[in-house]
Amino acid sequence: MLKHFTAMQLLLGMQDAPGNYPNVTRVTAQDEVGRMTPDPALSIHDGLDLLHDLLTLVDKEVYKAFHAALSGNDPRNVDGVAMTLASFQTAAQLNMALLHGISSAANVNLEFWSDPPHPCSFITREVVSNLLA
Repeated sequence: MLKHFTAMQLLLGMQDAPGNYPNVTRVTAQDEVGRMTPDPALSIHDGLDLLHDLLTLVDKEVYKAFHAALSGNDPRNVDGVAMTLASFQTAAQLNMALLHGISSAANVNLEFWSDPPHPCSFITREVVSNLLA
């Protein structure tokens, strides 16, 4: 379960070209992982860059928990932090900024980042696939 939770955090952090987090919107809107349908506003390539296909592999209970929190159907307050759509959007932004900062540090020399979409979808796809395996 913890691997699926971690995979969802990475999936929610995928950015599109304008710097939005469309997977947050997608999980908020779709209550079941098995009902994922292609986003008509996106090309197949863009959907693959955002790792939409990997959302279908997330454990159903983990997905439901994220959907409930994002949609406001399961309001919780954990250690003084309200589990709201805004807190998940902030977490996605922070997670990607941390990954960007660490991977592009001078002593690491990993050139994975460019203009959005962030992060490099090929590397994130591999990591998420391993977590969901």
